[in-house]
Amino acid sequence: MSSGDDGKPKTVVEKKDDAWRLVEPISRAADASKVTALLGKLVGLEATAADVSAAQTPEDLKKALDAAGLAEPRATLTLKVLEKDPTAKAGVEKPKRERSVTYALGNTDAASGKLALRVDNLWRVNRVDNGPKDQQAQQIDALALRPSGEYRSLKVMELASADIIGLTLESANGSVALARKAGEPWKLGNPPGEADQGEADRLLGALTALEALEFVADGVKAEDLAKNYGIDAKGTRVTLETVAKDGKPATKMVLLLGKDREGKPGLFGAISGTDTVLALPASARETVVGGELAFLPRELWRTPEGDIVSVAVRRQGEPEYRLVPDASPAPLVEEKKGGWKIETPFTATAEPTMFENFASNLASPRADRWVAAKSDKPEEWGLDKPVEVVVTLKDGAKKVLKIGKEAKADKKEVTPATPAAPGRYASLDGRPGVFVLPAQLSAALDRPVLDLVPRTVD
Repeated sequence: MSSGDDGKPKTVVEKKDDAWRLVEPISRAADASKVTALLGKLVGLEATAADVSAAQTPEDLKKALDAAGLAEPRATLTLKVLEKDPTAKAGVEKPKRERSVTYALGNTDAASGKLALRVDNLWRVNRVDNGPKDQQAQQIDALALRPSGEYRSLKVMELASADIIGLTLESANGSVALARKAGEPWKLGNPPGEADQGEADRLLGALTALEALEFVADGVKAEDLAKNYGIDAKGTRVTLETVAKDGKPATKMVLLLGKDREGKPGLFGAISGTDTVLALPASARETVVGGELAFLPRELWRTPEGDIVSVAVRRQGEPEYRLVPDASPAPLVEEKKGGWKIETPFTATAEPTMFENFASNLASPRADRWVAAKSDKPEEWGLDKPVEVVVTLKDGAKKVLKIGKEAKADKKEVTPATPAAPGRYASLDGRPGVFVLPAQLSAALDRPVLDLVPRTVD
């Protein structure tokens, strides 16, 4: 379907694989409901004999066209129809042929409300029902005179989830990048590690299905994006990369998020490289800003319990103390496993009952949740003056854990029926970001050395 007239913008919409697409003046998915709304009006048009004026001479035709406003139509619509050839022989499968129908729209009669219409340049003028007078937006001329931009689909990113091989989220909290090869699971690239497949698929589904609330403005200059809409190329953004497929080159699409709209729901956004500003639902910011933390690995490290050589604890204002495994049995702690002893600043056997599951918890510690992808403001988390724990392994590797202040409870997870201790903010050397260390492990690591000495004397 195409619409327009000499000297006026032309709109071309095509149907391919059962989907409508805007071809001119821009290329993008079309809103099928708006296309079919117009087609439905045209297909059902009828004109009674009294509403048809047939011209017999060129002079009569000119007068009729001038009176109907069809000498210079307000709009011209051309429909291309693929249909079975009615001239084919009976009993033989009828081949399909393409046929075009052109409608020219003239004026609307004030008294009857009927629209002047000419079909295929025939020598006659038809007066047809334009639609309900109290629903002007749904009348034929209103639908036909829509600007090209109104046929655009509200879908923000025209990408199929299965074709996406790269996903990067960037915000003030930090950034995270995921990548995958065809048929393989998602991997974290920054920071490196395994990704939560369920979270990756959930976010990808939310992004590819994201729809704008409306198109706000077209032709926006680059300098006005930041000034008027808070859209910055280095601000909050999400990047999706696709694999080259079926002869099509790989693509990279960047969605930029701007400031919240005043007096209206949602926020401003734009696709990088375009001059169109969109209104996005508020959920878009939550998806991007909170999304990067969902993929960060919650397992901090994993090692056999027997590979832990020592645990050094440095508390503010106190001398460092170091714990080492005790070769002698400690059945009150972990059956058939040794206990722990204090090696510095003095030597003593540690209280066995205070080290239940200590080794297993340190062999594969897990974060409750991540709260920031980077930690450039350590004082915000109490990590400027942390409790520092150094776990030394048999191969000489050291895991340096820094524990800060008590974390704020996560309202999404804690309920009156299942209260949970909030844990402590923490960071791990060699890995950017801040996470919440479970309360039990935090308490086990942040203890004065004298609290570890047995209270009884044999």
